[in-house]
Amino acid sequence: MYIASVPQAAFLAFLWLQSLESTWATPARTQGFLAIPLTKTYNLPSSQLDEPNALFANGGELAGTIQSPTADAIHSLGLDIELLVDSGSSYLWVGGEGCVMGDGSGDCSNHTLIGPQSSSTFKDTGAPFFVKYGSGPVAGHIVSDHVNFAGIDVKDLTFAVALKESRHYGLKSTLYDGILGLARLLPGQSSFPPLIDTLYEQGFIKDPIVSYKIPRRADHLDDGEVAIGAMNPAKYKAATVITLPNIGTQRFWEVSLQRVVVNGLRMTWGTRSAVLDSGSTFILGPRKDIAKVHTAIPGAQYQNGTWAVPCHTDVTISFTFGDRTFPIPARDLPFKPVDKNDPDGLCLSRIGELQGSTDSRWIVGDVFLKNIYFSTHLGKNEISIAELA
Repeated sequence: MYIASVPQAAFLAFLWLQSLESTWATPARTQGFLAIPLTKTYNLPSSQLDEPNALFANGGELAGTIQSPTADAIHSLGLDIELLVDSGSSYLWVGGEGCVMGDGSGDCSNHTLIGPQSSSTFKDTGAPFFVKYGSGPVAGHIVSDHVNFAGIDVKDLTFAVALKESRHYGLKSTLYDGILGLARLLPGQSSFPPLIDTLYEQGFIKDPIVSYKIPRRADHLDDGEVAIGAMNPAKYKAATVITLPNIGTQRFWEVSLQRVVVNGLRMTWGTRSAVLDSGSTFILGPRKDIAKVHTAIPGAQYQNGTWAVPCHTDVTISFTFGDRTFPIPARDLPFKPVDKNDPDGLCLSRIGELQGSTDSRWIVGDVFLKNIYFSTHLGKNEISIAELA
């Protein structure tokens, strides 16, 4: 994954892992699924994908609050642990007690950590855990603990604790304490199952489904949500649902991208695909594709390896999947002014080059995803997309 050089938007999903004896407010479990609220904040960019050479951009993040079990001495207090919720990776890990930064610059005490001192039910298997993201590696152990997740009791949940983190994850400016990966797990990939598999196998959810309504900060509606176990019918228009096969050969959620139209002009190129990545803010594509897109936007300029568009552009871009077209409003294309003293001039574009890529894959982050409802079915290996309600 390639890391952007500017702060990105982040989405906070309020997830709870808490001691079974404690009483805390929890997300709603309604209509057969777990409804977890999403709110939006800003954070330094982060890489979520666990491929060392992944082409994925970091950026806007779905993150969340988790409350862990606590030792008897502080059993009634609980621990708030913020997790980044990422559809582009498969692992659940949190910072562990004794964690240090891999570059030797300090420890991870800027974040909430979990371990035997804070949880009487914590068990360290001693088995090693290692994952490498674009922003650096994370290493630690595979552990288990009794938790309450989104209002349901899960005993002996297996996950990982990080004992050595890359500097990015240890910084105070990084708003989360770990990552909740929601991508598929390939056979032989890991010695412990993803959280969604555990919830499904233990009968807490009917289907291994994760559905996303990403909030738009400017709307101030507080309507963001991750639904685990089903699609939330209140969040999308049922008549507009399309269900597509996941064509990704890796763990990522990837669909065929039939058509891209910019300012009424259909882009012409060969076969393209799009990875739906909740861990990315921007839309990224091969360099030639991105150049064509911006050439169709009046006033767009290429500056120092980055595209910029007029801050008040009125150009609409649309993507077509499964013969259904979904637009991206013009207001979602500009990021921030190139010159902070000229807010009416050029703004950085939220559509950028996928560095190092010469293939046909696009990475589609929240610039597009916040304008749709999308859902992933791990069992059927399918992706559903719909218009927002």
